[in-house]
Amino acid sequence: MIKIQSYKKQVLGSLYFPGLAAVTGRQKLLYQIAMRHELAEALRAVQPNPKAKRFSAKEVRLIVTFLGEPPFEEESEHANQSLTGSEISEQPIKSSEL
Repeated sequence: MIKIQSYKKQVLGSLYFPGLAAVTGRQKLLYQIAMRHELAEALRAVQPNPKAKRFSAKEVRLIVTFLGEPPFEEESEHANQSLTGSEISEQPIKSSEL
């Protein structure tokens, strides 16, 4: 369970996306926030400065309420699935299809 406290945005991003670089985790976290308009609006009401380097404890509580506990589970179950041999066509690609 995540401790509700102030976090640097990169640190919280790393908690939600532990397999990524800190900067990438922050970017993905901010993207997930932006995609949830109600969350984005609630965060703007608490901290209107989008350039702030940290999330306050109040902001972290809102994020956890909307996104759940870290790490973040991707919504698409197909994101990490690979094709099996039977799913790959062995027909050659025609130059007209390129």
